[in-house]
Amino acid sequence: MAIDGLAGTGKSTLARTLATRLHLTFLDTGATYRGVALVAMEEGADLSSGQAVVEAWKGHQLGFSDGLLTIDGVNREAAIRSAAASESASRIAVHPEVRRMLADWQRGFVEECGGAVAEGRDVGTVVLPGAGLKVFLVARDEVRSSRRGEVTAAELARRDIRDATRSADPVRAAEDAVVLDTSEREVEELVEELAGIYWLTVGGDG
Repeated sequence: MAIDGLAGTGKSTLARTLATRLHLTFLDTGATYRGVALVAMEEGADLSSGQAVVEAWKGHQLGFSDGLLTIDGVNREAAIRSAAASESASRIAVHPEVRRMLADWQRGFVEECGGAVAEGRDVGTVVLPGAGLKVFLVARDEVRSSRRGEVTAAELARRDIRDATRSADPVRAAEDAVVLDTSEREVEELVEELAGIYWLTVGGDG
């Protein structure tokens, strides 16, 4: 299952809960960008250069342990959730070479797991275009801003523009995606709806 949408639409919470419900692996693709951005920052790389970011990443390994990101086997979850790592992840995500590198890793991860509930910005359109179920989440701006306490509304707006207008894999709903507005809906309600759709479209006995 591929779950996409802009920041603050509830992707991570919904995807993580759905993965548990459906007994699938959870993949937070945004965390992989944060991880690469964190290493690039720590190594003093020029974040405006995709090649510099890729070079800074060489020799490092991404992983997940109990759904939490590891870099070179070390849990870096707290570090990647900082405002600085979040902003830097958005900056490096515009580079085609960074996107190719991480999309390849994400596909390999899902294949190795035998399937997953993957969430991000371009999972249904680029990373896993053959996903059995694609979902695109939207929410009102004020709701999204309130959910993302580590960033201001202005910062969120800048990221939206950057994500939606970048030349490499801009954020958009796949043509066959189920579009859901999460502004006024509880997570459990959305989980029930999507779990039902999953069993009807992907198959299984629920």
